[in-house]
Amino acid sequence: MTYHLQLNAALGPEMNSLGAVLDARSTSTWIATGLVFAVEIGLFEVCRRNFAKRWSATQEAIERVMQLGVAGKGRSA
Repeated sequence: MTYHLQLNAALGPEMNSLGAVLDARSTSTWIATGLVFAVEIGLFEVCRRNFAKRWSATQEAIERVMQLGVAGKGRSA
C-alpha cells in the first residue's frame, strides 16, 4: 500500500486487491492488513514447527540406517 501511495498517487488512494477495494489512506485498512499479516506469521510458525519435527525425525532415521549399515559391514577392508 505504501508503494501505491508513493508511485501511483495520480491514480488515487484506492486500489483493488482480491476483489476488495482498499483505501491506502484509511486507518482501518492498515489495521486489517496488520491483523492478516499477524495471522499469516502465526500460521507460518505452526507449519514451520511441524516441518522441523518431521525433518528431525527423518534425519534421525537416516542416521540410524547409516550407523546400522556401517556397523553391519564390519572391517573387511
